[in-house]
Amino acid sequence: MYRWLTPKALLGRPRTCRFVHTYHGHIFHSYYGPLKTRLFLAIEKTLALLITDRIVVISEQQRREINGEFGVGRADQFAVIPLGLDLGVFADWKKRGQSFREELGLGTGDILVGIVGRLTEIKNHELFLRAVADFKTRVGRQSRSGVVRFVVIGDGALRARLEQIAASLDLSEDVKFVGSRRNLEDLYPALDIVALTSLNEGTPLTLIEAMANARPVISTAVGGVTDLLGDPISEDSAKFLTCQRGDLIAEYISRRKRWASQWSDADICRVWLKLMGKRGNGEFHRYLKIAAGSASELEYHFLLACDLQLMNEAQYKELDDAVTEIKRMLAALIRKVDAERLAC
Repeated sequence: MYRWLTPKALLGRPRTCRFVHTYHGHIFHSYYGPLKTRLFLAIEKTLALLITDRIVVISEQQRREINGEFGVGRADQFAVIPLGLDLGVFADWKKRGQSFREELGLGTGDILVGIVGRLTEIKNHELFLRAVADFKTRVGRQSRSGVVRFVVIGDGALRARLEQIAASLDLSEDVKFVGSRRNLEDLYPALDIVALTSLNEGTPLTLIEAMANARPVISTAVGGVTDLLGDPISEDSAKFLTCQRGDLIAEYISRRKRWASQWSDADICRVWLKLMGKRGNGEFHRYLKIAAGSASELEYHFLLACDLQLMNEAQYKELDDAVTEIKRMLAALIRKVDAERLAC
C-alpha cells in the first residue's frame, strides 16, 4: 500500500521498498503441533524467497537455526544484530536484594534459586519443578550453609496448574510463586542462582539481566543461550557443561544421541503420532512424561522424521490400531531411563 501512496503512482512508478524481517525468536519447534509448525515454516520460507531483502537475527545461534537447520532464506540475506540493553538499572546490585530475601523469610546462609519469566508452555516451568523435586529427593532441603529454597517470578495462564504440580510433588514449602514483579533490580541480587528451562528461546533477557547482577546461571541449551554462556570449558558430568559464563544442561542432547543409536527416528515418530491421537488419555501422557522428560523430545524426533521423509501418508494411516505397540515401546523407554538412573 505504501508503495502506491506517491504521485508517481499515477505514472505507474510506485516507490521502491526494501523489506527487512527481524527475528527475536522463532516458532519452528516446541510451540505448536507438527502440521501447524510446518505450515508456518513454509510461509516463512516463501516470504524470505519472494519479498525479503534482509533478515535480521539477534544471535549467531539463531542464524544457524533459522537458516542452517530450518532452511529459511539464503545465507547472504542474514545479518546478526545483538540485543542492545541499558543495564544501568542494575549497576548498584550489591546494595539490593535483602528486602526480597526477608520477604521470603530467608536466612543469611540460605540458598535461593529462581526462575524468571511468564508462565507459559514454552518456558517449561514443569521441568523446573521436577528438577526441584529430584534435588529434594537426592539431597534434601539443607545445604552446607543453610536451607535451599526456590522461587518462581512471573505470572501467566499456567500458574494454577503449576501450583497444583508443585503441591503434588510435595514442594509447597520449597517453591514460592510470587507473581509478576516490576522491581527486578531488587530481585535478581536476592537470587543465588538463576535458572532457565525453556524449550525455545531467541536471546533470553532473563539470563542477560542475571549476568548484569553477577548471578550464576543454569539453562537448557536453546536458541541464543549458547551464545550468551560462551564456549564450554569443562564437562562436569554426562549431564552438564560448564561454559565461560554459566552451566548448560547437556543431558537432553546426550540422551537424544543415545536414543538415536538404539531407536530409529521412524520408530519414535510412530510413538509420537499415536500419542497425539490419544492426548486425552492421562495414562499415555503420564508414560510420555516418564519416558521422555518432556513432550518436546518425541516431538523433535517426529519433526525430524517428517523432514527426512521417513514416513509417507500410507504409513501414517497404519498407526491408528497400534495402542499395544505404544505401551510396549514406551515401557522399553521407561526401562532404559530407569537403568540409566541406576547407573548414575
